[in-house]
Amino acid sequence: MGGDISFHSLPNRGSTFWFHINLDLNPNIIIEGPSTQCLAGKRLAYVEPNSAAAQCTLDILSETPLEVVYSPTFSALPPAHYDMMLLGIAVTFREPLTMQHERLAKAVSMDRFPDAGTSLPCTSQC
Repeated sequence: MGGDISFHSLPNRGSTFWFHINLDLNPNIIIEGPSTQCLAGKRLAYVEPNSAAAQCTLDILSETPLEVVYSPTFSALPPAHYDMMLLGIAVTFREPLTMQHERLAKAVSMDRFPDAGTSLPCTSQC
C-alpha cells in the first residue's frame, strides 16, 4: 500500500503504534452539501447534557446559518422565542418517548417552541 507501520514500547508503560499510508482522493466526492439557507434567521434551542456530544453537534451546527442557543439542561435554557428545539436523549433512556412524555409535553406547551423535535440517540463517538 505504500506506507509503513511502527511501534514504540516500554516495559510496564505500554506501547504506541502508528502507521502512515497514502490514499487516493475519491474522484466522485460531492463538494456541496444540501442547502441550509432555509434555516437563515431561525433560532434553535439545543439541550444536551453530554458535553462531548454537545460539542460535536455544535461544531456541525456551526456550519449552518442557524442561531444556536445551547444549554446542558432544559430548565437552564434562557427564556426566549425559539423556532426549533433539539433535545439530546441518552442511549440509556428506556421509557417510551411520545409527545405525551412529561419533558416533551412541557416543551411543546411552551409558546417558545413551535416546532419541537428530538434527536435520536447515537452510540457512535466523535
